[in-house]
Amino acid sequence: MTLHNILAAVVVAMLLVTAVQDVVARTVSNRLILILGAAGVALRLQDHTIVPAICIATLVFLAALGCWTRGWLGGGDAKLLGATMLLVPPPYQVTILTVMSFAGGVISLIYLICRRWLSVVPGPRPRGVVRRAVRIELWRLGRGGPIPYAVAIATGAISALASEGLAQ
Repeated sequence: MTLHNILAAVVVAMLLVTAVQDVVARTVSNRLILILGAAGVALRLQDHTIVPAICIATLVFLAALGCWTRGWLGGGDAKLLGATMLLVPPPYQVTILTVMSFAGGVISLIYLICRRWLSVVPGPRPRGVVRRAVRIELWRLGRGGPIPYAVAIATGAISALASEGLAQ
């Protein structure tokens, strides 16, 4: 197993933690974003694609920042998207954006459907972390809260990492 593969496996684990954190708390850790960005820089230094990768990541981050200023995307999601663009070489950055867009559309559709059909059942606080998380999510749905877009970003990044790994 190469250093590149080990780093990619750690990055996938961090992306999964980030996605779960966004679902549970609707927040994305700046520390995890920084670590993912640093891992991306290390990966791009290994394959000598750092300059084009940083240029594209900067453009994508600026576009995401524009979406954040309009309230279309959370600030953590904008930062996460910029950092994840560094995780793969430029040809695979398109995969991140494509899969992320599709996954975001599916998540949005699920949330729209669930808002219409699901609601919080009155009663005592449920026992167990998963049941509590489901109840909180139902409460957010009923209030028209934001979707956990870090899940879509992580899905795109993991898909691109897998595509890159299969091509090697």
